[in-house]
Amino acid sequence: METEEPIIKVELETSPTVLQTRSKPRSHLPSADVHQTPPPASRFCTTSDDDATLASPYPVYLQRALQTGAEDDCPEISSDGMGLSDSSLIFDMDHPSHNFHEGTPKVSIDAQATKNTFKCAHCRYETKSKLRLTNHMRKHKGVRPYECDLCEYKATRPSNLYAHRRTHTNERAYKCELCVYSASRRDRLQIHMRMHTGEKPYKCDQCAYSTSQPANLQRHVRTHTGVKPYECTLCEYAASQLDTLKNHMHTHRKDKPYQCDRCDYRTSRRIALEEHGHTHTGKKPYKCKQCEYRSSSLGTLRRHKLTHTDEKPYKCHMCEYSAYDGSNLRRHVRTHSNQKPYKCEQCDYRASRAYYIKIHTQSHHA
Repeated sequence: METEEPIIKVELETSPTVLQTRSKPRSHLPSADVHQTPPPASRFCTTSDDDATLASPYPVYLQRALQTGAEDDCPEISSDGMGLSDSSLIFDMDHPSHNFHEGTPKVSIDAQATKNTFKCAHCRYETKSKLRLTNHMRKHKGVRPYECDLCEYKATRPSNLYAHRRTHTNERAYKCELCVYSASRRDRLQIHMRMHTGEKPYKCDQCAYSTSQPANLQRHVRTHTGVKPYECTLCEYAASQLDTLKNHMHTHRKDKPYQCDRCDYRTSRRIALEEHGHTHTGKKPYKCKQCEYRSSSLGTLRRHKLTHTDEKPYKCHMCEYSAYDGSNLRRHVRTHSNQKPYKCEQCDYRASRAYYIKIHTQSHHA
């Protein structure tokens, strides 16, 4: 069955009205019939084995903050990387107040209705509501009919658009009751609360890895698949994470404005200079939460954390070797290619690791 998807541009007031509770009508919404729909009885996605709604083991204030209501986004395909978001609004698309346009994108709902359960044909998502499935299918089809009037942002649902609108006003209506954290979206507060509860509902189906955030699971899964969607526009480099690509892009910069005042070290990144400064002061501000390990750089701490999970995401394509971090894998690959990029400054000796040059210098030239 195919349904027409109208292009709807929602013009919001300069000062958006704070969303009311679910038991009250939302009078600030654009002209449309708004229906309350109960939360789905069950919700499945490839990135989570657990329902996001928590039960009684937590105090009342945690239950209130973690309650998800009627969220039904699929974090695996969420384009904004924010995972679950508020969805209590379903517009009546046949209402005469909407001006529909011909030739708008169509969404084909290839679903099986078994005992009033509608299943997505592209992932494991299922719901009791056909309209919720329609909203979900927009993620797969790329249909985003709700447009922000202040920027180019487009959303699949009006509730996502209202959440986005608060980024323009810097409104942070959702506050943590355990610390000073506040957020503009309820789903972000829910993710934050897992830091307090220790909940990690997003589990990898290929290893023991679990995390509190769907975006983290997406990045982790790429270590199994080898997918590197982020490509450098200046060379052939590709990365599995956007942050890794951003760090790589600094290697193309000719200018290095950040210079250490204690040595000749220069860098194009301010954070790199700050972490370099720790090598002079001995400061190690990054601490592991599972042991006493401390590090002078955040990247080193991240690699250390992998030792607690036995996860070795960097795998050699020529043998069964795997490593905790990319630098170890690069050193290992040189054993296959016999590459020796490090050269002694006093003789012709070459080595595959800088450490070997250091040992050579001490034993032969000291």
